Amino acid sequence: MITNRARAGQTFMAMTNEKFDEMVKRLEILAKAAPDKYRFRVALLALLGYAYIGLVLALLLGLLVVMFGLAFSSGKLNYIVVKVGWILLVLAWVVFRSLWVKQSPPGGLELTRAEAPRLFDLIEEVTRALDAPRIHHVLVLDFFNAAVVQVPRFGFLGGYKNYLLLGLPDMQAATPEQFRATLAHELGHLSGKHGRFAGWIYRLRQTWVQLLTRLEREQRWGSFFFTAFFNWYAPYFQAYSFVLARTHEYEADEAAARLTGAQNVAEMLIDVRLKGSYLEENYWPEVYRRAETEPRPVAGVYANLPQALSRTLPQDSVARQLNLALAQQTNSDDTHPALADRLRALGYPATNNGDHNGDWAKHYQPATVEQNAADFYLGQRAQTLVAEFDRAWQEGVAEQWGERHNYVLRSQKTLAGLDEKARSGGALLFDEAWTRAMLALELRTTEEATALLREVLAMRADHAEANFRLGQVLLKQNDPAGVAHLERAASLDPQMLIPACQVLFVYFTEQGQPEEAERYRERANKYFGKLEEAQPERATINSPNELIPHTATPAEVERLREQLQQFPQIKAAYLAQKKLEKMPEQPLYVLGIVPRVPWYQLNHDKANQKLINEIVAQVAFPAESLILVLAGDNKKYLNKGFRQLANSQILG
Repeated sequence: MITNRARAGQTFMAMTNEKFDEMVKRLEILAKAAPDKYRFRVALLALLGYAYIGLVLALLLGLLVVMFGLAFSSGKLNYIVVKVGWILLVLAWVVFRSLWVKQSPPGGLELTRAEAPRLFDLIEEVTRALDAPRIHHVLVLDFFNAAVVQVPRFGFLGGYKNYLLLGLPDMQAATPEQFRATLAHELGHLSGKHGRFAGWIYRLRQTWVQLLTRLEREQRWGSFFFTAFFNWYAPYFQAYSFVLARTHEYEADEAAARLTGAQNVAEMLIDVRLKGSYLEENYWPEVYRRAETEPRPVAGVYANLPQALSRTLPQDSVARQLNLALAQQTNSDDTHPALADRLRALGYPATNNGDHNGDWAKHYQPATVEQNAADFYLGQRAQTLVAEFDRAWQEGVAEQWGERHNYVLRSQKTLAGLDEKARSGGALLFDEAWTRAMLALELRTTEEATALLREVLAMRADHAEANFRLGQVLLKQNDPAGVAHLERAASLDPQMLIPACQVLFVYFTEQGQPEEAERYRERANKYFGKLEEAQPERATINSPNELIPHTATPAEVERLREQLQQFPQIKAAYLAQKKLEKMPEQPLYVLGIVPRVPWYQLNHDKANQKLINEIVAQVAFPAESLILVLAGDNKKYLNKGFRQLANSQILG
């Protein structure tokens, strides 16, 4: 579900997704047709960023030298010269320090050769075969993945330590052959000159993010040196480096295929997707569901993983999940290509007759894991790691688990009371019926929840979320009547259009109706594009003339007032809406906050930003909202705009 959002105004603008996608497509064609030419352009663009920062540094230091030179030559070193000089020096230091990319080493349990000699032999073998740099540290984590991380020793000057991160669940799910393919793919990211070049570009992306973040946080007044340049430069560099990262994924797959065989790599990719989905959708939800009946976290969740993952999934479930994974398309949300594109690049299966999806689903058979990679490569250390992860998991979730258990006990009591009221002939109020249905959806059978959701809609047929929830439940039961309810939810509340389309896309894909699924994908993308076009207008207030009276109900205003009263830092609060040209049907509320300013407080900006962050985190707004602190320049030109509107003052 899309939830209501509140935010402060944005400073830096970004390229729209549509234009970004168009640029990425053009660059992918170039990278494929002329890879050397493409990489040369990436390098030039990267150096341009360095050159601009160097130019700014030279300008700042030059101004500093000239200013103090003139001051000393005239014999007048006054307060203004010292203050301006200090500002220039601090800004130069902020820019220079941003180039020193500080990255903490990743966490995890470190392995040594003595603990896992077979694993280290494999790492050395694959490293030599792929001409990859030495791995300095091998860490085991509790995630279902594997990765290589380079941590700079000397900032932008280089000198990197290479960390290999291995997910214990991933190793428990894989055969030794599949794990070898996984390792070859990850080390393939570092192999040869292409790996080193891609690593440099990736770290450079971090530099730009760090620079802008520090300028925003520490010296907002200095951002004018960079805003115009980076508004132009950042989208181009992002697109060029994005294509490089995606190209490198294909190259890592190819490197792994050369070493372990294309079919092994392809089936490893499929197996990882299916088993990852099983863990996310079945195994872990079943574990956490036990909090409803057991007061303390259960034991052995990692010890039980190999047995759970070794179960043979029903063929219809495999085909359904695989077809769903294959229906996903490569897009600009992720540098990893879609599974279907990666399988095509690997030439899998070898006997393809052109019907890719059908062939893949029929050709693939889940691998039988007689001995998993964790036991094979880690030996006895695998069992101690399992015990350590089990203990850490129990300690880590103990508080959350207890809260969930107590919440379920309270909810069951509430639900029982509502059931008793309904049985005794007492008519439930709408809010009571809705609470009963939602609790039943969480704690009872699907059939019971379905019946109660229908009762809610009998009371109020235009309740958007009730239609959405019932539609979801019906589709999970393969009841096509759910389609109409999701369509109705989207028509009643535009914020539900994208999540409704997501549910319908999955449903029609699983039903083997790709054309219908694609229709909902396109509908969601089109609406998302409209949201993106409207976003710049919703990012800030430029004039008090843009403020109009709010349309919040008295009950919504009262709830908002009660929440804001919990903040002693707020002296007064005003509520209005912004007059919108695009998508005016989705209101943008504007909350103006007048802060209390203690006489001893020196850093007003920092205190105001902290207040905004707390409001965003703790206050539920009736719709998308923009929060403004009415202080400084804002106070001068917006205070009057708020006060001229009827019923705008809601606090103070």
